[in-house]
Amino acid sequence: MVDYEKTFEELVQYKNGINVHSVNVIDSSILHLDDKAKLSSVGLGKYETLTFYVDGQTYCNGTLNQNVNLEGCLVNIQTENGIEQVIFIPSEVPYESSIPPEYQEDWSYMLKLIALAHELGHASDIQRADGNFKLENKKTVNLVGAEAYANAYALEYLNKVNAPVARNTLARAIYRASSSTKAFEKELYSCVCKQIGKGRLKRWAAA
Repeated sequence: MVDYEKTFEELVQYKNGINVHSVNVIDSSILHLDDKAKLSSVGLGKYETLTFYVDGQTYCNGTLNQNVNLEGCLVNIQTENGIEQVIFIPSEVPYESSIPPEYQEDWSYMLKLIALAHELGHASDIQRADGNFKLENKKTVNLVGAEAYANAYALEYLNKVNAPVARNTLARAIYRASSSTKAFEKELYSCVCKQIGKGRLKRWAAA
């Protein structure tokens, strides 16, 4: 059985090899504040935040698929070392009535693990060449591509660390988008399938 608390803490510490400024586990209420307030809450208020645009609108990158019932957030900051990523993960998770009380803590750490893997996927995307985030001039993002990449990254990570319940939970959330009437969700599903394989996603979602 996976020790989700240990796996989460290891991901906080080692970040799957991704170099980010920091990972911060915070009160969930802070996630609903603006980026400057979030940074100030962890002593980083002096840094300038960077905003990405999609179709002329601002994009708060890092929102986990709502079907998983947890949000994380990534904020880009300008430091003396260049553009760096600050990740925020909520310390508490909504109570899941279908989960027995004795497993609520494991469920909580599992969801936080999924969220952090997703945010690290965004960081990986931002840092790679020819990714979905464009850093020159007016900073823009391919929204569907960014969310698909982060979800695929999280699935591959969860598969690598042998966390099947977490992997399958995320896979089911993504697979539900295949029957969505919303163009964004259907395109997101299609993009994830192209990255990890439709058969793998369907198999994990059905497990």
